[in-house]
Amino acid sequence: AGGFQGYVLSPTLLLKTRVMTNPVFREKMSLLRTTLLSLRIGVDVVKDEGLITLMKGSNVFALKRLLDWATRYFFSDLFEAMLLKHSVSDALSTGEKVAASLLGGTASTVSTLPLDVLVAKTQDAKKAGVKVSAIKLLKQDLEEKGWKGLYDSYMQGFEARLAHVCFTTVAMKTGGPIMYDFLFGKK
Repeated sequence: AGGFQGYVLSPTLLLKTRVMTNPVFREKMSLLRTTLLSLRIGVDVVKDEGLITLMKGSNVFALKRLLDWATRYFFSDLFEAMLLKHSVSDALSTGEKVAASLLGGTASTVSTLPLDVLVAKTQDAKKAGVKVSAIKLLKQDLEEKGWKGLYDSYMQGFEARLAHVCFTTVAMKTGGPIMYDFLFGKK
């Protein structure tokens, strides 16, 4: 499901990245003007670079979405098993499940955040019309910035990403079954 989500959302992400990296949006403007300029950028991208450009970076993004959800569930299940092993009861409380989801979300964030940055760099407006290889980008960043610079660059936005991933992991992994039981009764 995450991979499919990546392919569906990739064009939107590309356009968002192009809008955010466009210097026109550094000035204050109305919502209507912002919307119209954003649409103009989208039309220009398709007109200048072709419709297929909207899928630029989609393979990396689809892989990233697949890994996002796989690691969220994997790490949450891992932490649930660890908590259950040290628990005095046969089942985890809701609080323990939330804790496992938060820990799982944290581990997922650490392991997938570099892919977020890689997708953004692949879709950057400065790379318009240029075929960009994810591996070449990583190698280039490593050569230019070294290991410390690479780490700093690829861990940008950690706090915001951490909050988002932890919230969605708790909502889906712990909240989903609670809501299901509430609506349809316990299994």
